[in-house]
Amino acid sequence: MEMQPIIQHEKTPRQRALENWDTKSWLELTAEDHKGVGSTPDKNLVDNPGSRSVDHMTDAQIDEYIAYRKKLIREMETKNREEDIETLAYLRKDLRFTFEFLEQIGRLPEGVLSDATVLNKINNEGVLLN
Repeated sequence: MEMQPIIQHEKTPRQRALENWDTKSWLELTAEDHKGVGSTPDKNLVDNPGSRSVDHMTDAQIDEYIAYRKKLIREMETKNREEDIETLAYLRKDLRFTFEFLEQIGRLPEGVLSDATVLNKINNEGVLLN
């Protein structure tokens, strides 16, 4: 009996965008990623196809982004509400991906390495491992 070749179907733009939202930092998403999931991209991304949010940010803006994400995480952890579990997992995961991405492109701000070490304990589902 002859084996039939496995046919691999190309992912739709929406499938690729959803995968990016689940595996990348918000800072590395493109206009296409935003549009693919029905989100409205920033004007900078629309005007510069293929660019990422980080490409239009100063180091100070990156610092502010990280500080804001950390603040949101702390607030949600303090409140410890059932309805925040998914959002908290997303924020933790995004911050982990953000640190990894910024380190990869040489834009990880000084002083966050200890945060990055802690965030390595966050798994791909955003769950903090002990």
